[in-house]
Amino acid sequence: PSEWTYVRKDGTQFPVRMTINTLRDPDGNISGLLFIAMDIAEVKRSEKALKESERKYRLLVRNLPNCVYKGYIDGSIDFFDEKIEQITGYSKEDFLSRRKNWFSLVHKDDLASAQEKVKQALRADDHYIREYRVQSKSGDTIWIQDGGQIIYGENGEVEFITGAFLDITERKLVEPHIERLAHYDALTELPNRLLFNDRLENALIRAGRRGTRVALLFIDLDRFKNINDTLGHPVGDRLLQEVARRLKSCVRK
Repeated sequence: PSEWTYVRKDGTQFPVRMTINTLRDPDGNISGLLFIAMDIAEVKRSEKALKESERKYRLLVRNLPNCVYKGYIDGSIDFFDEKIEQITGYSKEDFLSRRKNWFSLVHKDDLASAQEKVKQALRADDHYIREYRVQSKSGDTIWIQDGGQIIYGENGEVEFITGAFLDITERKLVEPHIERLAHYDALTELPNRLLFNDRLENALIRAGRRGTRVALLFIDLDRFKNINDTLGHPVGDRLLQEVARRLKSCVRK
């Protein structure tokens, strides 16, 4: 078989797949040729559309920060995009050749919870989102946010898992700082009003449950406004920092 381009009477071109077979007489000698031509214009259009779709998909995956994968319940992987090496230092071949199992990279303290997320998804017939640490090829610890979907075959058995994971190490590093900014005063490093109200509410609930009381102590600084007005706000800030230091030195943590 071969593909040729034919020209119609009106001058338009169309692709044809031609199959040529020999015809033989009873003695086995070639007596003629049988040509079978099939218009494959629609096939060519479908192939072109498929290639264009694949090209757009590759561009989309390449521009996403996530690393797309296809794997199995046991942690083996048979598809990763190129970003796997950027994130972990391991190449796709390390996983495809089974030299590395994805679970072997997961931090031992996070492995059970990561596997449990998949089990919960299996029980609920739902997707999963999990966060855990993995060790890169260089030995660095990386935080991963992993979201996936379990795909079932026609017989109802698990066929494979498809999903994508994202390197969230930077976010995890700043989370404690953000948490502290939300609950502690930046100048004195004492608990702010938000954290104070939370602790006070918990104390009142606990006291109500136990039948005890809560004492609230209010401390003021005499003539503090005079310090700000006469010596300036920087001096007033230093005074507040010193008072905070003394308070922390004479009460329990």
